[in-house]
Amino acid sequence: MKPYLLLSAIFLLSGCPGYSDRMADRVTANVSLRNGSICIAYPSQYGDRIIAAEISSASGETVNHAFYKNPFIPEGDRCLPTLGYVFKPGIKYSVNYTLDNTRFDMWKIVTITFEIDPNVPGKIRIER
Repeated sequence: MKPYLLLSAIFLLSGCPGYSDRMADRVTANVSLRNGSICIAYPSQYGDRIIAAEISSASGETVNHAFYKNPFIPEGDRCLPTLGYVFKPGIKYSVNYTLDNTRFDMWKIVTITFEIDPNVPGKIRIER
């Protein structure tokens, strides 16, 4: 009896993702160099709004910014904001943007992980 009670308690307390616990969809971004600067873009849709950005590096630096009051509206292949961050060769970076669209129920995460090759100028290695 006790083992069943213990298993039941563990199952009920641990929880399971349900309909209301959906995870945000992930959209893979593209990264390139434009005029010597990092440009992060993705195939935007009508109504998309970037409401938050996070840039983190393997060296431990992290920059966060919220655009809630003034969301960034991506258009075409326009570069997403990099918050003035200086990307250095040889360091791996992970960049995430929280995307909101009034036409959809869920937020999306626009994400890319990359490193600027320290040995080949202008080459970017993308981690998929």
